[in-house]
Amino acid sequence: MFTNRAFLTDVRRIALPITAQAMIMSLLLLTDQLMVGQLGETAVASVGLSAKITAIVTVVLAGLATGTTIFCAQYWAAPTPAGSGRSSASASGSAWSSPAA
Repeated sequence: MFTNRAFLTDVRRIALPITAQAMIMSLLLLTDQLMVGQLGETAVASVGLSAKITAIVTVVLAGLATGTTIFCAQYWAAPTPAGSGRSSASASGSAWSSPAA
């Protein structure tokens, strides 16, 4: 399907750390469940609830980061690259002012 080796190398270079980070987060949640599992069902339910809240916050922040990246890339590709500084400044300002952050 893809014959460009440089592109595939770049994709692997980006995908491996992202995959490792996702695996580490999953192992962290599993470790939380295993450590708290001996304390009873209320404690396990509390850890499960906090894991769901953490997942929601992570998805919101990932969406914000993706939107910021797209916003900056559009300005970067524009004929006047001076707008990219403005777009990244406004995007980071909105990231710090969002209630999820």
